[in-house]
Amino acid sequence: MTDLVLFHAALGRRPAIEVLAEQVRAAGHGVVAPDLYAGRTFDDVDAGVAEADRIGMATLLARAADAVANLPADVVYLGISLGCVPAMQLAGARPGARGIVQVQSAVTPADLDLPGWPDGLALQLHVSPDDPWQDDPDRLTSLVPADLVEVHAYPGTQHLFMDHDLADHDPTATVRFVDALVAWLDAR
Repeated sequence: MTDLVLFHAALGRRPAIEVLAEQVRAAGHGVVAPDLYAGRTFDDVDAGVAEADRIGMATLLARAADAVANLPADVVYLGISLGCVPAMQLAGARPGARGIVQVQSAVTPADLDLPGWPDGLALQLHVSPDDPWQDDPDRLTSLVPADLVEVHAYPGTQHLFMDHDLADHDPTATVRFVDALVAWLDAR
């Protein structure tokens, strides 16, 4: 069993986050999904980003750190879009992480003023190269030893394809994503 810490996107801890958490739990893994927005959710990415800006990144990162303070160090951090920021911060600053999964973003340690890639930290990256919100994944994968990287690319421009309540939802991509995530966690 692997313990996963799942950080939501700028839209907040929407029902799709709990659906994903339940799918991972059903596969035999532990999941903690902190709510960094204190219950607020959004249907529009711009409104969600405005909420993140209103709260401030320092506060969001402090909330993320508080959420994992009593967890063992050997967890996997998963971030979806904006959630990749706290996932990378914790994986880089809190020794012992088993891995990091970044979905629809590619946050590097340098983006957060962290030293280089943590030794032995495995990366699973899920990207849609045509997504206008997607960072350049090569910026991230070039930092990680090739044997520690697994990249999954999805066609289309959908940013939050795994959220069943959004127009971006892609059921086929969602199944691929969950299957790849669970297989990767099984190997940790």
